[in-house]
Amino acid sequence: MARLVDQLTEAKIRGLTTIGLHPDGHGLYLQIRALVADGIDPIEDAKAKAAVPVAPKANSSLAFEEAAEAYMADRLKRLRSETHRHQWRQPLEDYAYPIIGNMPVAEIETSAVLTVLTPIWESKCETASRLRGRIERILARCTVEGVTHCI
Repeated sequence: MARLVDQLTEAKIRGLTTIGLHPDGHGLYLQIRALVADGIDPIEDAKAKAAVPVAPKANSSLAFEEAAEAYMADRLKRLRSETHRHQWRQPLEDYAYPIIGNMPVAEIETSAVLTVLTPIWESKCETASRLRGRIERILARCTVEGVTHCI
């Protein structure tokens, strides 16, 4: 077997200061970032940046019903049948809107969702399960769009 030339060792890695790619002889490269050249530990720098809190966006007071209607405006146009569109919307109107419809999305917690689902969980298990999934999708979309919530 051929001897590898320029194989990186721990001592060589600690001595590297030039920014760029450094081959190890096995087809792998070590990339030195600019932070290292400036004497900054990249791991500690990443931890410090992650610890900085991110301010919520201005639309964090969006009510659940408004968020649900926006979600359905996009989602329901993909459904071909008017019956399916009605079936998707009706449980939200019947069970979720009266309880959490006016709540800001940022204030909806697990307990609020359980308040919606508990009365129908035993008698209408499939409806409760589907409604839980719909509430989850609506809140997930709000999270992606920057409207934070506590669930």
